[in-house]
Amino acid sequence: MLCTVGYFLVRPGHQRGKGLDLEAIFPDTGLTIKNFHYSEDTLVLDADEGTYSQDKQRVTLNKFYLKLAPLNSPPMEIRGEKAEWDRSLKVINLRGNLQGYSNNGYGVFTEHLTYDQKDGVLKTDERVKITGPFFSVNGKGLLCYLERQRFQISSDITALIEKGSLL
Repeated sequence: MLCTVGYFLVRPGHQRGKGLDLEAIFPDTGLTIKNFHYSEDTLVLDADEGTYSQDKQRVTLNKFYLKLAPLNSPPMEIRGEKAEWDRSLKVINLRGNLQGYSNNGYGVFTEHLTYDQKDGVLKTDERVKITGPFFSVNGKGLLCYLERQRFQISSDITALIEKGSLL
C-alpha cells in the first residue's frame, strides 16, 4: 500500500500542492479506528477496532461490547467477536461466541443475534440458551422484546426450572 501511495506522489505529471485523492486509489477503503466508541441514548458500542464503509453507513467491529438501555427495562450487555452495524437501517448483526447479561440476573448465549434498534428487538434463528435466576432454557430461534421484557424461543425447547421456584 505504501508503495502504491508513493508511486502516485512521485509519478510524472503529479502536481505538488494538490491533495492526494486516496479514494481514487483505494475506492473500497473506509476509515478504521482502534478502540472504537459510539454512544447514544439507548446504546453504547465499543470495540477493539471499527471500520467504516466508504459511505459511512456501515461499520464492521472486531471484539465488541454492546450495551442496550431500553427506556423501561433493565440494560443488557452483550460481548462477542464481530458486529456489522448498518446505520441507515438501524440494524446490528452480532456474531461469534455471544454472551449477554442483564443487571437483573438474566443471560443469553448464542452464535448470532440481530438487534433492530427501531423496534428494540433481538432475534436469531440459531441455537440459543437463556438463563435466569431460577431457570435455564435451551432451544432454536429467539425473538426478544427488550422493552416488554418478553422472549420467545421458536423450537427444540428444553427447560430446567429449579426446585421450589414455582411455589
